[in-house]
Amino acid sequence: KEVMRIAIQNAGAQKGFLILQWNDGLFIEAEGSTGKEDVKVLQSIPVESSHDLSAGIVNYVKRTRETVVLQNASEEGLFISDPYVLRNRPKSVLCIPILKQMKLTGVLYLENDLLSDAFTWDRIEVLSMLASQAAISLENAKLYEDAGQRVYQLQKAETKIRDSLKEKEVLLREIHHRVKNNMQIISSLLKLQSTQTNDSRDIEMLKESQNRIKSMSLIHEKLYESKDMAHINFRDYVGDLTRGIFRSYGAAAGRAELKIEAEDIWLGIDTAIPCGLIITELVSNSLKYAFPSTKPADRPTDRPSTMPNELAGKHEPAGKKGEVKVAIHKTDGDEIELIVSDNGIGLPEGLDFRNTGTLGLRLVTTLSEDQLSGKIEIRRTGGTEFRVNFREIKYQDRV
Repeated sequence: KEVMRIAIQNAGAQKGFLILQWNDGLFIEAEGSTGKEDVKVLQSIPVESSHDLSAGIVNYVKRTRETVVLQNASEEGLFISDPYVLRNRPKSVLCIPILKQMKLTGVLYLENDLLSDAFTWDRIEVLSMLASQAAISLENAKLYEDAGQRVYQLQKAETKIRDSLKEKEVLLREIHHRVKNNMQIISSLLKLQSTQTNDSRDIEMLKESQNRIKSMSLIHEKLYESKDMAHINFRDYVGDLTRGIFRSYGAAAGRAELKIEAEDIWLGIDTAIPCGLIITELVSNSLKYAFPSTKPADRPTDRPSTMPNELAGKHEPAGKKGEVKVAIHKTDGDEIELIVSDNGIGLPEGLDFRNTGTLGLRLVTTLSEDQLSGKIEIRRTGGTEFRVNFREIKYQDRV
């Protein structure tokens, strides 16, 4: 503003315009006059739409890069037939190209409607420097304004994205919550169904189904509570899951202690669900068969026909306290190793767990090798130990 004010006063003009070129177009970015103290800036008015200056003279300077000095514009020179000159009959007109590295960046247009010979050649050099300084200031201001506008637009876009993500987060939480509730309803129905039968096999199968459903329901509960709703802290999950299994087996669980050795591992739902089911099957199997009671009243009178007969007559030594251990950690090869073991009576040496008739062990094998694409092995020293090695399942982002 100050540079424009000085240029108008120094040249003896009544009004002046600083015009900048943007994308091959000429726009009035500063306007001042002797009758007004304030200089208007950053208006970005196209030259062609302004009635306060000669667009013909400005375009001539843009095209030729030559300075135009008219001492009596309506009486002499190249622009006596210019529509603006014919209409307004200005006296003195000065139009200077503003060049930066031989490239046109703008035009300074000055006019005096009262005096002829108002602009002299000796002032053109000073005015050119003032115009260049004003143009640089306006360019910087324009760029700053554009940057501010861009930042504002980006902030609006970010807010919109955040709002959209928040809506999706609410929806996803609601989905996990409803899935968990529906699974709990199914579990409750199975529990209610178990009260309608006296067959111990049916009761046991219903309990096993309940525990499987609870293992999946608990994952959705953990995802509902998780910050990113895509991963759960598997160490916390294992603790809650196994304690729940122990509670469900009552007296049988009283013959063994639970030990958990788990690293702080976060798993997605595609890995967590099969892992949870594997743990459920193996821990349940240990509680049912690894520590048979020494009291006849506590022994199951109707054992599943699919379990090895060799275990029927075995029982734990008197005074021995059983232990069921669940461990999970990452190996040096970036694999995850899941270990479920007990110090009970063990499995027979000749038992092939991959071809056994029990649903639980078949399920463990299928989940380990097919769904997790892992390896499973069994060790029989000092009890029974299952080891499952696998990598976390990672899918590409889903739309």
